[in-house]
Amino acid sequence: MQITFALSFASMVMMLIFNVFSVVYYVRNRLDLSSKRNVEGNIIRAVVLVALFVFLQPHIFYVTATMFIVNIYLCATNIHYTRKMTPELNINPKAFSQKAVKTLLSSGVWNSVNQLSTTLMTTLDLLLMNMFVGAGPSGQYSLVKTLPNMVQQIASVMVGVFVPMLLIDYAKNKKQQLVDDVRFSVQFLGAIITIPLGFLMVFGVDFFHIWVPTQDAQLLQELSILTLIPLIVTTSLNTLYNVYTVTNKLKTPALVWLALGILNVVVVVALLKFTDLGIWVIPIVSLIMGLARNLTFTPVYAAHCLGLRWHTFYAAIFRGCLCVCSVIAVSLVYRSFFIPQNWPQLIIAAIVCGGVALVGNVFIAFEKNKRARFITLLASKFHLPVPGQPKHAK
Repeated sequence: MQITFALSFASMVMMLIFNVFSVVYYVRNRLDLSSKRNVEGNIIRAVVLVALFVFLQPHIFYVTATMFIVNIYLCATNIHYTRKMTPELNINPKAFSQKAVKTLLSSGVWNSVNQLSTTLMTTLDLLLMNMFVGAGPSGQYSLVKTLPNMVQQIASVMVGVFVPMLLIDYAKNKKQQLVDDVRFSVQFLGAIITIPLGFLMVFGVDFFHIWVPTQDAQLLQELSILTLIPLIVTTSLNTLYNVYTVTNKLKTPALVWLALGILNVVVVVALLKFTDLGIWVIPIVSLIMGLARNLTFTPVYAAHCLGLRWHTFYAAIFRGCLCVCSVIAVSLVYRSFFIPQNWPQLIIAAIVCGGVALVGNVFIAFEKNKRARFITLLASKFHLPVPGQPKHAK
């Protein structure tokens, strides 16, 4: 146990010291390299961990030992790419700035408050459900939350594509370009993320029938819809959260979200204790709180951070959210002819409905001058030829 703790502590300290070198991926807008290094690190960890347990006597510290090895690899590659892509950056003790350290610490504190708020609003729900309603309903609700959580994670990964671009625009004082990029990212996320959300709203019953045939699929679907609706807005707005970070105006949103997180817990506990709503309390409260927060404060304060009119981002949000209508329409038409009975049929339905809906979303989400940019960006991420460009064009 001492070895396990020591390796875990060493890994934490090492990443704390050397993680600064990972900023090169943001500076040069090469997050693809960071993702590749993470994939390589996971492969190394899996190979080493399996080898240790197969060829040596099993010990619990193998888990932290492999993580320590992976962290060494990541730190080394981060230093390598920093030297390669930003040779102008050097460690100079004379350049130490107490003001910069104070700014970073302040940002870190408010980011920590944000994490606490997220825990209060989204993570405590299963614990509260288990405490007040019981293990059975809690298990059902955990099934319902599985796919929404995955969609949220996908949206967070996609937001990472835009964050370096926003940082570069802000650093170069390109305000109009920054605003255009924020709007485009909101519309981009709306066009893409609404596809799995709309599909699950229509095919949710079929999905739960196939995945957990012993459960009440209709109940799970009704609960699922309540958890999916706020995501239509939330996932589109993920980029706006980064506006607070880019402009380093984190205090106000952190306090607002903390207040809302505390209010969320109080309301949920009160309703669970004094009403008979049971399993419906948490998804209903989350839906109301999520929509209220993300349709009022989030876009308005993001506009304030950039010195814009309060309604600047609402048109982009509306376009992004409207995309779910095309996904639902296409899915309803498909399901009226073919009801999936197994995983292959459900996957085929997802591919067909998603592909057709994406074509419609391109016209719903984007103005004419942004459609080409969307197609180019999407093609580049999947290494597909861009229409209108030579095959070998860079």
